[in-house]
Amino acid sequence: GLIIFVRDCHEPDDKEFKYYPPHCIKNSWGYEIIEELSRSPIDYIIDKSTPNGCLGTSLVEILERERVKDIFIVGVSTSICVMETVSDLCDRDYEVYIHVKGVADFDEKAHSFALERMKKIFGAKIV
Repeated sequence: GLIIFVRDCHEPDDKEFKYYPPHCIKNSWGYEIIEELSRSPIDYIIDKSTPNGCLGTSLVEILERERVKDIFIVGVSTSICVMETVSDLCDRDYEVYIHVKGVADFDEKAHSFALERMKKIFGAKIV
């Protein structure tokens, strides 16, 4: 299947750092794709600078061009970037599957809440 890697990409003075600690600064260690993931044939790499992977990126355009219907999600943080992106994708009528062993959060309660919310409110499937 098609593999699209959507990664955080921030400038050192990104406005997001008012709310979250600095992370994934462009060309830093935290911005790089880890070796375990880079072994797979990645079809697209999309940089994002907001929690929603659809906002201000080419993700939706690629999904439409490639005629994607089902989307399988892994990533962090479950209660922030994953949930924001899943919300947008579900609103666009994609079938979204979240790999529970492939998502994580720095807050276990927020992680559990986000999974339940994405299932009940957005209709995502937790697998």
